[in-house]
Amino acid sequence: MTDGVKNLEAAIKGGATLVQLRCKNLPADEFISRAEEVKKITSRYKVPLIINDNLEVALRVNAEGLHAGQSDITAREARKMLGPRKILGISVFNKKEALEAQAAGADYLGAGAVFPTPSKGDAQNISMGVLKEICSTVKIPVVAIGGINANNIARLEGAGLSGIAVISSLFGTKDVYTAAKELRFEIMKVISDCIIFDFDGTLIDSMPVWKNLAKDYLAGKNITPGPVLYEELEYLTLPEAALHLKNKYPLADGAEEIEKELSHLLTEGYKKYSLFKPGARELLEKLQSQNKKMVIATGALKEPVTAVLKRLKAREFFTNIITTRDAGASKDSPAVFLAALKAAGGVKEKSILAEDNLTALQTAKKAGFYAVGVYDSNVNDVNDDKQQMLESADFYLNSLEEWK
Repeated sequence: MTDGVKNLEAAIKGGATLVQLRCKNLPADEFISRAEEVKKITSRYKVPLIINDNLEVALRVNAEGLHAGQSDITAREARKMLGPRKILGISVFNKKEALEAQAAGADYLGAGAVFPTPSKGDAQNISMGVLKEICSTVKIPVVAIGGINANNIARLEGAGLSGIAVISSLFGTKDVYTAAKELRFEIMKVISDCIIFDFDGTLIDSMPVWKNLAKDYLAGKNITPGPVLYEELEYLTLPEAALHLKNKYPLADGAEEIEKELSHLLTEGYKKYSLFKPGARELLEKLQSQNKKMVIATGALKEPVTAVLKRLKAREFFTNIITTRDAGASKDSPAVFLAALKAAGGVKEKSILAEDNLTALQTAKKAGFYAVGVYDSNVNDVNDDKQQMLESADFYLNSLEEWK
């Protein structure tokens, strides 16, 4: 396996969602040979391959699409030759070219260079004002091109982009996989319009409340709990926990009454003891300043969640609080995440979902969300699943303080 193939696979595994092959000065037969090699990899990972500025090669290797510059084949000619199902990208430098490309059948636009770029020294630079004008004018996705790296992506915030195209900041690194992970996270922070947060363990340190809930309840009934009470109840909903306690201990109340009392104790515990995890408030304030829509998707009950947010003066950050009870399913189903997305009016492709629970994280990612894992010692250390979180997450944070 060549270094080029290894690096391409690493980029895709790290989060690259589209590959464009650009070989300006390569003879036709060599271009085709390289394109065929690349196509095998992109097909294996179900990532579209776009050929830059060579319609013949694009058709020959059955690439998913073509990208053309202003001095190359026209958008209208390219669309006619490609047919309606192939992807067509066009480079643009101003509003007029953007509108013309859209009208001619382009599926996306490449706008730039937005920063000076070493890979294309003769690239025409465009200002942030022009970039914003292009994005706000057309209805198709706009991808920023030129000199973009993890350190300057944040300057593109508010432009209205759908993505970025990079070369040097990815393939010029020693660790392409990690670079791809970081770049994908940085661009998701820029283009996201909705952030879906888990509550317990992600935003709020409420584990002491949960760990002592059933024990405090039984103590109030003068009953000594078993040695593994918390482990028995850890993955149960409140109604399931109430039924478990009813079946295992000599309680006079029925399951519904037990659930009500547990709910009351839980609410009181949240009100008194729950605090933001390190970096959470600062992150919420930053996202609010960027006009991001934020919503909570939680397995907890709405009343205690609302109570702790009120005490922490943080309810205003969130458009909605959606619980698994609202969705009618636990987090091994994507129902609560989809309901949260709908409530916030977000678009899945432009949303970030943050979770500390492995099962919930995997469920969200399988459903097509960009899933960020957030370390919580009460969950990941107890379950010994931090490594699985690292492998499953699109990006992993040891603390919300790392979400800068």
